[in-house]
Amino acid sequence: MAFSLKGNRIAVDAEPVNTKTESGLELPDSVLTNEPRYGTVVAVGTGNRSDMTGELVAPDITVGDRVFFHRMSGEKWKIDGTEYLVLGANEIIGVSETSLAVVE
Repeated sequence: MAFSLKGNRIAVDAEPVNTKTESGLELPDSVLTNEPRYGTVVAVGTGNRSDMTGELVAPDITVGDRVFFHRMSGEKWKIDGTEYLVLGANEIIGVSETSLAVVE
């Protein structure tokens, strides 16, 4: 990978959004807005300076983590022909080893 990130930014290879049910029905966007998205972290920024100590504090996410985040989070960037989602560390809800779903 020929890029690096600054600050608390994290690049994610996001999994595609499933817009169909198992039976093949197309889901409208209004249904999908609350669904969390998942992806694999491919790059992590250097972090920000602490206001208290001035030391560099890196995000607590590492390359290879499977993270989940809100559907409307981040910005899409195409880098070296591959599309990534670049998020702020505060946009990541958590790290998961399994699939999770929103419970209403």
